[in-house]
Amino acid sequence: MKTVLFVPGNKQDMNTHDYESVLEAIRSKGFRATFVPISWDSTSMEDWLPQFQTEYDKLDPSKTVLAGFSYGAMIVLVAATKRQPSELWLMSLAPFFSEDLNFARLLWLFIRGRQRIKPFQKLSFDKLASRINCKTLVFIGDAEAKKYRSLEKRAAAAKKQIKDSELVRIPNGRHDITSPIYIQTLIKNI
Repeated sequence: MKTVLFVPGNKQDMNTHDYESVLEAIRSKGFRATFVPISWDSTSMEDWLPQFQTEYDKLDPSKTVLAGFSYGAMIVLVAATKRQPSELWLMSLAPFFSEDLNFARLLWLFIRGRQRIKPFQKLSFDKLASRINCKTLVFIGDAEAKKYRSLEKRAAAAKKQIKDSELVRIPNGRHDITSPIYIQTLIKNI
């Protein structure tokens, strides 16, 4: 039985969203599912990755699926370049790689702070994507793609640049992995 390590989106945890529904859906398909909490406050990718890596290092990568939502998808993507998992599930992959920051709104830079942005400037999606050699599912909701064009661009780039990847569209899917339509689409495709 494979284990799915799941990382939530920014500032999310088991108390802020119904992630138990997501984990139960994954378990219903015959996987073990483990939620990996991240300490988001006043931290950046340089802090989040080691937090995740501590859990991932306990497992055999050939029997592990890395799954993440939004910022969590960024974390598992980076981790997959260091130790190749059996599969990678990128759900609503956040568009905050070095290639994306040229297009980022100034407000986002102001809110996050320049020091917290620096680690993102070092993350080249192009370089990371070239190092992924496992089956990869890239999920994107139709509604979130319409509202956040940068999410749609990042999902399309992931499909194009990651070998053995598949783009999965969620009909009317918003930026909410805990919504019933997102969970239903996840179940159909994993």
